[in-house]
Amino acid sequence: MRNKIKPMRNLLTVLIVLLALPFVAAAQQWSGLNTTSDPIYRTGNVGLGIGSSPTSLMQTLNGNLVVTRTNVGSTNTVLFVGGKAASGVGCFGCPATYSGQVGINTYQPLAGLHVSNTNFLVSGNSGENVLYVAPQLNLNNVANAGAVGIGTRTPHAKLEITGNPVNQEDRKNVLLKLGNSYSSSGLNEPTIQFSNGGYNSQGVASVFWNMGAQVSGYPAYFRIAYNEGGSENELFRICYNGWVGIGTSSADLTGTYKLSVNGCIRAKEIKVNSGWSDFVFDSNYKLMSLSDLKLFIFQNNHLPGIPSAADVQSNGVSLGESSALLLQKIEELTLYIIQQQKEIDELKEALK
Repeated sequence: MRNKIKPMRNLLTVLIVLLALPFVAAAQQWSGLNTTSDPIYRTGNVGLGIGSSPTSLMQTLNGNLVVTRTNVGSTNTVLFVGGKAASGVGCFGCPATYSGQVGINTYQPLAGLHVSNTNFLVSGNSGENVLYVAPQLNLNNVANAGAVGIGTRTPHAKLEITGNPVNQEDRKNVLLKLGNSYSSSGLNEPTIQFSNGGYNSQGVASVFWNMGAQVSGYPAYFRIAYNEGGSENELFRICYNGWVGIGTSSADLTGTYKLSVNGCIRAKEIKVNSGWSDFVFDSNYKLMSLSDLKLFIFQNNHLPGIPSAADVQSNGVSLGESSALLLQKIEELTLYIIQQQKEIDELKEALK
């Protein structure tokens, strides 16, 4: 009986050992032949080409990570993660100078993240479009080639921004926001520049338009300027107080003149709302005698109430005020004519 029990005990022991092997192996190194690379560890984390236990779910050392359709190549690579700093050991055909760079659809990434010949989309938690980039070669939609869409996957220009209205006054319908760090010296002027593509040795455009706004410092303004050969010509400015300057940057901070133009103005019609001179025909209006008028003109070389040529040259002339003064003189002249006609009629009557 003892002889029969002993073989059964031996068999049971072997079965227990076999069943325990996977659990023992799971807690130990999982190593293969250490001939061409360091061991592969299986401790809950996976290490490829490292000499110690990995500290992440997957960790590699001195090697590229490549996912391909077939062989490594520009048309077959799906994902490339550069981990090799210099040429040497690695996959066959993989580049050796793209350490820390990631390529999608390319095994030669030219930046930290290089997406080649495929669309790039960033979406929100609810699937809304955040950022969409169409490649230079897009056979499905040629019109979108090389276009960037923010908030849309169908950009119709090189850059198209689409958003939803926001019922907040400080952010209402704001699709693009530009800003610099605060500067009390007035250097904070976020600017959009339009250039002809030519640059000097310092990287500055040779001919360009600037459209910018100073939002800190004093005074705050929005302006448009043209620059050619380093010489800037400011053409338009709006100040915080509503002052508008065309061809001038001298701000009237008191707000006396809402529009200042350094140059000529051409218009089909200008309408001025100001006072008028019908008071001349009031019965109590005191008309200067012709003898007094003659003396005033002789002494001042201009009509009473009308600014002199020197005053106009120094201070300019108000269009509304000037029109009212000219009308006043026309109405006074009319009264002089009526008065003289009365005297003529009286003389005619006396000569009968």
